[in-house]
Amino acid sequence: MFTAMIRPYAKPFSSLKITRRNPIKENRKYSTENTKKVNVLQYCADRVKKHDKDNYLSGLLIKDNAKRQAFYVLRAWNLEIASIQDLAKDSNIALTRIEWWKSALESIFRNNPPKGLPIAEALAEAMILFKLNQGWLRRVIERREKDIRGEQIWKIEDLEAFAEDVSSSLLYQTLQINGTNDISADHAASHIGKALGIVTLLRGTPHHAQNKKNYLPISLLSKHGLSEESLFRGETTDPNSVQGKALHEVVYEVSSSAKIHLDKARSMTSSIPKEAIPILLPAAVADDYLKRLQKANFNVFDPDLTKENPIVAWTMW
Repeated sequence: MFTAMIRPYAKPFSSLKITRRNPIKENRKYSTENTKKVNVLQYCADRVKKHDKDNYLSGLLIKDNAKRQAFYVLRAWNLEIASIQDLAKDSNIALTRIEWWKSALESIFRNNPPKGLPIAEALAEAMILFKLNQGWLRRVIERREKDIRGEQIWKIEDLEAFAEDVSSSLLYQTLQINGTNDISADHAASHIGKALGIVTLLRGTPHHAQNKKNYLPISLLSKHGLSEESLFRGETTDPNSVQGKALHEVVYEVSSSAKIHLDKARSMTSSIPKEAIPILLPAAVADDYLKRLQKANFNVFDPDLTKENPIVAWTMW
């Protein structure tokens, strides 16, 4: 329906180069004492390409070089925040890291980012160039903090709120980078963000269960005779077991919520400015997963769901 030329990663919108100081524990290319100067913007793009391929591909649809690079900075920052819980393991360490980033954000908003952290300095520059909304960045990090503190998902509305705070906020920010200021585009981004957020959590269910983490609404688990412990013990992995079939019912209800949001966004297509369409095309990722999930009879443990679908890229392009 919409097409866009795919351009190679271009020159950065600044010559910003950072030497890593006071390295943190994580094994990253900018976090060792012997790290040479790196191109921060290229680093951000590479990290998104490696760990968030769907958004890397969608970023290629942004024709303007500076806007595309700012988008990758934003997504690299999101990866940084999202990975805190997995990397830290201990919640107290994770919360300390979150508090550091909350303080860093305030410094970034004052155009005084902490020195030696590439993503923070690149984000500060993007803030200046594209007047990024401080509130949306705060929403993302505050939601991650609630998650680390163990705030549970009791009902489907809680899951939607989680998706809105993270995925929708990032889409709003991308529209801001794109220079799109339109109520219809924001409304569609809200629904698409909720769908993408829900799909992301559904896709992560096997990984989350292994780490004794659950994002499926507890009320739905209870409704179908399941508990979080049955999920953590692996009792739901057999699609033919009573527990497995019960989980399929839970996943069906959750995925139906994502589908409703996608359908609402589609109904608004005619009122969305053309320049906003490429920003919202990642909806194809959610749509593809939901279709494959339905084909798998709503079994989130189906191994076929972990396979990449190259056709999705073409639906975005």
